[in-house]
Amino acid sequence: MGCTLPVGVESRVVWGGAVRTRASLLRDRRTFEVPILTYHRVAPDPNPRLARYCVHPQDFLRQLRFLQRRGYLGLTLDTFAEHLRSGQPFVGRPVILSFDDAYADFETHALPALLRSGFPASLFVVSGKLGGTSD
Repeated sequence: MGCTLPVGVESRVVWGGAVRTRASLLRDRRTFEVPILTYHRVAPDPNPRLARYCVHPQDFLRQLRFLQRRGYLGLTLDTFAEHLRSGQPFVGRPVILSFDDAYADFETHALPALLRSGFPASLFVVSGKLGGTSD
């Protein structure tokens, strides 16, 4: 398009068209299973020792667009827990995105992509490592 869309608009765009829309899944899909996709880092140049725990920002954005195109709806852990307590199946195609270890690149690379795609995420912080480095 040649322009930058506001986050509120871009989070509702399904790039490349939807294979399954959220609306159609809300009508006919019920499940008790919710996949949890766990990430550690989203960065273009990871430390070689930790590279296997890292996803390049472009790959991460492609993964989010894949989920969008297939009608997935992101859940927070609070929403997930509330729903489990209700005993009712989930409607549609839910997914939880989780980030372990709270690397600084979450804010610079993962968060902008999450905001653009409209997916929430849970971030787990190792409090004893705040401001430090990974060992």
